[in-house]
Amino acid sequence: MKRIAIAVSVVFLIFAVAIQAQTPAPKPGPEHKKLEVWAGNWAFHGEAKDTPSGPTYVLDWSWQGRWLPGGFFLELQGRGKDLSGEYSYLEILGYDPIKKIYFGYVFLSNGTLEIYTSEFNDRFCLESGTDFTPDGKAIKFRRPWNFAPDFMSVSGKQENELDGAKWTAFEVKGVKTQAK
Repeated sequence: MKRIAIAVSVVFLIFAVAIQAQTPAPKPGPEHKKLEVWAGNWAFHGEAKDTPSGPTYVLDWSWQGRWLPGGFFLELQGRGKDLSGEYSYLEILGYDPIKKIYFGYVFLSNGTLEIYTSEFNDRFCLESGTDFTPDGKAIKFRRPWNFAPDFMSVSGKQENELDGAKWTAFEVKGVKTQAK
């Protein structure tokens, strides 16, 4: 009887492994392809302002965007320069098929965390979210992007709001210098 129980268990184990092996790996849907616009090497130049009454300064940043294995998430590794000096960041973009929204998480070397959602419509992308700064501020933002017809350049700006004060945090133009 003991041998029969062991034999049945082995058969079930082999059957379970065989079924698992036949299940195809999930593939990204067409929604994920909309994130492709940010893949490749991008360079941005413009003007920025950190506070409503702060000075305006030149803003330059760049990133390299590439798909993570599996094609569900896009990783952007970037560098920039602002009034406080040089910084780097890691950004992860994705699509939530349950909530049916695009999202982004940005981790900056200065300790800031940015969380946002995106909407895509033809050559337009709107990002809305919050910057959580290391000193405890939560700065709400709205960031519209307008792409050229060939998707090789983009213009955008970010409108910030903190404690009832609103200001244009930056206006930039970006150029894709190399496709993925």
